[in-house]
Amino acid sequence: MTGLGNYADLTPLGITAKELWEFRNGVLHMTNLNSRAVASGKTAQLILYVGNPTRPLPASPSGAKYFSLMDLIEATAQAVSKWIKTNSHSPEKRVEFVARYDLTISDSRLAYISMEPSAGATDTAR
Repeated sequence: MTGLGNYADLTPLGITAKELWEFRNGVLHMTNLNSRAVASGKTAQLILYVGNPTRPLPASPSGAKYFSLMDLIEATAQAVSKWIKTNSHSPEKRVEFVARYDLTISDSRLAYISMEPSAGATDTAR
């Protein structure tokens, strides 16, 4: 497995990187908790919670799993730290990171499009 599975220990959260990926897919693409893999029963549905429950979480008849958002943030921070350490000792990985970053659409020199004002419009933005 690549990415999160290489660096994050999700075992304490009781979820897998695959389940978390499908959670992301559901929220991002379906605007709900059911990605295609969850809807087809291939992956468990995840439900996040914030805070410290004062009683046991309710049982899920659909087999959904609960996970703590704060625990995920902590696991992600630990994973980023591990990733930084791994990459700081590998010149090849640093070069690859810089090359990939240089291709991002957010890079202002790549995202800027010069446009002529339409006839009769005034250019007040400059």
